[in-house]
Amino acid sequence: MTFIPLKNNPEESGRILKNARTVTIFTLFSRILGAARDLVIAHVFGAGWVTDAFVQAFTIPNVLRRLTAEGSMTLAFLPLYTEIRERKDPEAAKKFAAKTLGLVLSATTILTGLGILFSPQLVYLFAAGFASSPEKYDLTVLLTRVMFPYLIFVSLVAWAMGVLNAEGRFAAPAAAPILLNIGIIGAAFGISPLLEEPMIGIGIGVLLGGIAQILIQIPSLRKVGQSFKPQNFLNDENIQRLLKLLGPSLLGVAVYQINIIVLRNLASFMPTGQVTHYYNASRLSELTLGVFAFAITSAGFPELSQHTASENWEKIRNTLRFTMSTTLLVIFPASVGLAVVAEPIVSMLY
Repeated sequence: MTFIPLKNNPEESGRILKNARTVTIFTLFSRILGAARDLVIAHVFGAGWVTDAFVQAFTIPNVLRRLTAEGSMTLAFLPLYTEIRERKDPEAAKKFAAKTLGLVLSATTILTGLGILFSPQLVYLFAAGFASSPEKYDLTVLLTRVMFPYLIFVSLVAWAMGVLNAEGRFAAPAAAPILLNIGIIGAAFGISPLLEEPMIGIGIGVLLGGIAQILIQIPSLRKVGQSFKPQNFLNDENIQRLLKLLGPSLLGVAVYQINIIVLRNLASFMPTGQVTHYYNASRLSELTLGVFAFAITSAGFPELSQHTASENWEKIRNTLRFTMSTTLLVIFPASVGLAVVAEPIVSMLY
């Protein structure tokens, strides 16, 4: 495979591809473990109403984390962090990161409290079809309440990813999702058999995996000199700039997440097990996007942010052209190949 090098800057193209390779390796391993996780859940619980309840409950904090942290917050935070580091000094950038940590922790804690309180209403928003089955609806509400604190953990992970990616470190953030899958698989065998409602054990596994995802970031954060202690973010000029940038970022991310809410709601009216089947199919169909596109954009975004901070528009155009062409070069044949072998893959896995 031949990649299109950056015009007049092969060093940067090599750096992007090297970092993308690191992210790809860890993400691919995570996806394999994720498939194993889904197989374990299918083996232990089957594709019935209990698994449907878990899928819908797990969707709620995941949609919110993409809106508040992994999506909009990261898109707004990383360029601003890079600008402060380049135009002022690294210490000012680290103080900004610590204040952003305070903002993320405060906002997600409040959201989690509200989410737990209004879980019945949220479940109805995401899965109105479950209302016709009180047992399924009640379990979905319970699982939502159990797993909602995951929003806090994964948002902290997203914050750490923004800092580390800006500092050119990609391994720890890319490896973090592996621990979530390990937590869920371990809970399926070690916690679920001990509980009256075994699926609650999977919810606990999600929380344990979320905590492990945070812990794996701490050594890398220390290496770049970033404190994990949140600072007061009120009345801070850069935090106010960050909040202004969140609007456009949130709007862009929200389109896809609204689509997920609508599709999951429609699926909830289908026969028992269809929510799980749809979830498994979505996971497989997003394989190429989740592995290759995510890797290339994760590696390219810090470079774009640095060029933006220095207002080097020629480098911005070249980097954008390179990342887009490389993504298309990889993802198009991979997507076609996945579509061609979809039936044997599904038959083999499920």
